[in-house]
Formats: sequence, C-alpha cells, structure tokens
Amino acid sequence: MTPDDWLADRTRAESELRHEGVVLGITRRDGRYLGARRATACCGQATCSSSTAAPRQRLNDMAPACHTPGMDVRFISSFSIITGRPDADRRLFAGALDLPLHPPEGAEADGTGYLFTDTVEGAKHFGLWPLGEAAEACFGTTDWPETHPVPQASIEFEVDDVAAAAEELEGAGYVLLHPARTEPWGQEVARLQTADGVIVGVSFTPWMRPAD
Repeated sequence: MTPDDWLADRTRAESELRHEGVVLGITRRDGRYLGARRATACCGQATCSSSTAAPRQRLNDMAPACHTPGMDVRFISSFSIITGRPDADRRLFAGALDLPLHPPEGAEADGTGYLFTDTVEGAKHFGLWPLGEAAEACFGTTDWPETHPVPQASIEFEVDDVAAAAEELEGAGYVLLHPARTEPWGQEVARLQTADGVIVGVSFTPWMRPAD
C-alpha cells in the first residue's frame, strides 16, 4: 500500500465517525493537518470542526476552528491613536501631517478632548483619543488601571451582531473590557485588549451602513 492509499483509507474511515463529532487526523512535518473534518457543526457548515452547543476536545489542534456567522467582519469602522500627551500628538497629526481633525458635534472645541476625521481617503474614521477618555469609556474612570496594559491604539471591526460577536469572543476565552452596549453617539460596541494592550472593538455603526 502506498502512502497515498493509506491516507485515503484512513480518511474514509474517519468520515464514518463524523456523525459522532470525532475529529481524527495526522500532522505532517510541515505542520499541515491531514484528515477528516466533522460534518455536524455548530454553524451547519461541513467544514466546521468545533461545536459551541456541545463542545468536544479536538484530537488534533491543527484542525481548523469553527467560524460562526456572528463573527462576519464587514469592515474596519475606526482606528484611533490613544494618547497620554494630547498636545504633542495634536501637533503631529493636525499640525505636521495636516489632518483635518475636529471634535465631535457638540463637544468642546478647545482641542483637549477626542478629535477625529472621516474625510481621509482609506479610513472611515481616524481618531486621536486621550487616554483618560479611553479609560472612562472602558472602566468608568479617567485613570487607566494598573491591572491592564496601557493602550497605544484602538481599532474597531464592524459586525452585524455585536452581542453575538462578544459572546463568541468570550467563548474563545477572551475577557471583555465591557460587554456589548450602545454609546451615547449611537454606536453599539464591545471592547477587549490584545496581549500588548491595543483596544479591539466589535461594533455596529448605523451611519456607516447603507440605507435600506
């Protein structure tokens, strides 16, 4: 029996176990996973290899994880620099780079708070976010807690269902800074941090969506 014949027989045998949710396989030296994937999936897709409804330990960690419909990222809705020195960074971004930064409607125009632009090609929203305001948004206090790495930036990914996306992240073991909620400006968002401190949001931004 050739190696290819052996692998074909093994794959056929594994396919008979798919209804039990069993994932068996081998990992080649180059790291590639070979073997059958489970067909009974939490999202109904034949390529799914994990189930949130009835989780099972995968017998091979190289098997791809399930991508559920709740995490269908539409676009990057926002990117912001988080700054502990707003004056210095304002001189860079609004001065040297000449970006048309301005405060949100109704906010103080003294330049000490949040500034943004949505008119630079390639970015739906670029902001300059003072650290104290980021702390207040995430923790309800103007002091960033010592228990979390101080962030340098924030990025938000647009999804259709923020609550479902947040639940999926928590199910994958991530700890949210706060659950899904609607901000005063009308955007729904849930936030977490990367290991290096970047704030990551999953958001739903009504004014960035096409009209029905």
